[in-house]
Amino acid sequence: MTTAKLGAVKQSPCGRNESKRMKLKIVIEMDNAAFADAGAHIESARILRAAASRIEAGDLGEEEGMDGYFPLKDLNGNTVGKVEAS
Repeated sequence: MTTAKLGAVKQSPCGRNESKRMKLKIVIEMDNAAFADAGAHIESARILRAAASRIEAGDLGEEEGMDGYFPLKDLNGNTVGKVEAS
């Protein structure tokens, strides 16, 4: 399994570390029943905690065949967004 690294640092020819610029984009569509039933703040926080756990583990979707992104699911199992590293 290859793992995308956030904020990778490479060594320049003169010996200084140069950070590779990366973006992490998180999109959540909050217009469905899971956000209404549980409360938008509770459901969005739950989704973000789950995403944070995957990011911390270095899992950016490679195992699902999605290089650099993964879908976000609501409490009902519906896809409501995605996390994308570029």
